[in-house]
Amino acid sequence: MYDAFPTVQSLTDKQYAMGVTAAKGKLELLEFTPPPLGDDEVFVQVQYCGMCHSDLHTTDGDWGKAKAMPLVPGHEVVGTVKAVGSAVTEFKVGDVVGFGPQRDSCRTCEYCTAGDDNVCDKFTGLYDPKFGGYATT
Repeated sequence: MYDAFPTVQSLTDKQYAMGVTAAKGKLELLEFTPPPLGDDEVFVQVQYCGMCHSDLHTTDGDWGKAKAMPLVPGHEVVGTVKAVGSAVTEFKVGDVVGFGPQRDSCRTCEYCTAGDDNVCDKFTGLYDPKFGGYATT
């Protein structure tokens, strides 16, 4: 774990991320307060995160789709669950989890039900519009 970031104690703790504030910008330390936890969401303290060419292309704006700024890349994430929403049944506090570039999908279309949720029309990327894995949470 990157020791420059403090250990996350609660959802109300000040959080930190490495992100860009403009396309092609340099990564810089950002401070933020996380939004309230949704009923179907988990709050994860990031311990490890990879970066690949997709992160670089996204932060540089190379794919033509404007992203909300600031943008925090990182989509190969491993961390520890610190809190779970009221509707979450698969995870509990203390679980170690890993996840990739996807935050959500519709879960009901032909692609999702076939296990191909990565091509769902309602695919939501990890850092589009929320923060990715280069953050404390």
